[in-house]
Amino acid sequence: MDKLQHIDDLLRKASQVPANALVDASDWAIIEKRLKRRKSRIYALWFFLALSVCTTSALFVVNQIDSKTTPILTQQEKNIDTPTLNHPNNTTTERLTEDFESAESLASTDTNPVESLELASSDPSNSSKNNQKLQTSRPDTELSESKELVQNLESPIHPAIEKSHIPLVVALDSKAPNFVFDAIYGSAPLWVHHDNIIVQTISNSKPSYLAYDKSHWETGISFTPSISSKISDVNKDLSGLINKSYNTLVASSESATFGNTFGFNAQYHPKGRFFYSSGLYLTQRAEEVKYNYTITEGVSADNNKITDIYPLDPRAYEYINYKGSNSYHFIEIPLNIGYKQPISRNFELRTQVGISYLSLLNSSGQKGNFTTLRLDDLSTLNFNTNHIAANLKSGLYYNRPRITLGLEPMIGMNLTNLQDRSTSAILDKPYSYGINLTTNLKLFKQ
Repeated sequence: MDKLQHIDDLLRKASQVPANALVDASDWAIIEKRLKRRKSRIYALWFFLALSVCTTSALFVVNQIDSKTTPILTQQEKNIDTPTLNHPNNTTTERLTEDFESAESLASTDTNPVESLELASSDPSNSSKNNQKLQTSRPDTELSESKELVQNLESPIHPAIEKSHIPLVVALDSKAPNFVFDAIYGSAPLWVHHDNIIVQTISNSKPSYLAYDKSHWETGISFTPSISSKISDVNKDLSGLINKSYNTLVASSESATFGNTFGFNAQYHPKGRFFYSSGLYLTQRAEEVKYNYTITEGVSADNNKITDIYPLDPRAYEYINYKGSNSYHFIEIPLNIGYKQPISRNFELRTQVGISYLSLLNSSGQKGNFTTLRLDDLSTLNFNTNHIAANLKSGLYYNRPRITLGLEPMIGMNLTNLQDRSTSAILDKPYSYGINLTTNLKLFKQ
């Protein structure tokens, strides 16, 4: 009966205090901290994985577009199986053979190539005579002159035609050899087939609003909805002030939440692919807190170290139940360098990297104290005012002559500690990642 009475006393005593007061959570502190860090790393890993996939896909599309060149053919040519001539830069053995035979046939005539063309189109009888003359042979000296005519086909594209952005299509009812029109229209690439002659010029130049031989300014508005969190570390100089239950009761109740950045940006684009970016932004870093615990022990501290931990009377327990969001507002001035890569007529890929200066304006919310576990108002805590952060952006931009629209994933992280190192045993470095939406106007074109 005495043993049973002893068990009844233990159960009666345990029912008068919360369950967590009878459990020593110090053994779980390190595990909880590592699990939280792992969760944050998983989010960042997926974000950078998505960014890498988007960038790789865009570069793959660029290479595919640059490697394809499709000539413009008439419907009649599409229905005929006879191969057409290639561009001079893509000369093959078959093309050289066809041009040489054409030149050899014309060299056997006694008339000028242009005169032969006129006679063939005006008098059918003359055309049949000329066709008979084309079949005769000529001395080797005249044959060598014909070879020179074939070599002229390999000369560069005529400057007047090379500058054209619109393909030139010429259709003539004639059966004249291709180098007759080569003499008329310059050394432009020719696709000749029976009664149709198609002259196409392919220009590698970009539209004026994607040209990189001019400098200009861009200015506009940027808005970045983001997910904000933090990386926490222990200040070794004040580590003795950290309550053994801080990680399980306070740190584990803090998580990521939504933040944002809004402001004006300015970009200078000199000649070439590189550009420079800055601006003035209002940036918010934040954290979500869901505190729900009971303080069952009191602590005494001296010389930056906890000297005594003693149990509280159940009537003196403090019940902490608070849900909200802790916000930190900064003025941000970035300084970035970027690189742009065109991927189509209207789109280009831009990547920016740089550093930012942040000035803390205010903070709001409540946070659990690392020693007493009680709630402290953020406005009463000692935070650093000046901060340095790093940022990275990479995304797609849509260009028009006077406006630019951008959609780019980004990540930004404070390189300096939020709390003052001389007064805080816990040091936080806030960071955020999201999608930057930009609308810029192009100004001062040169």
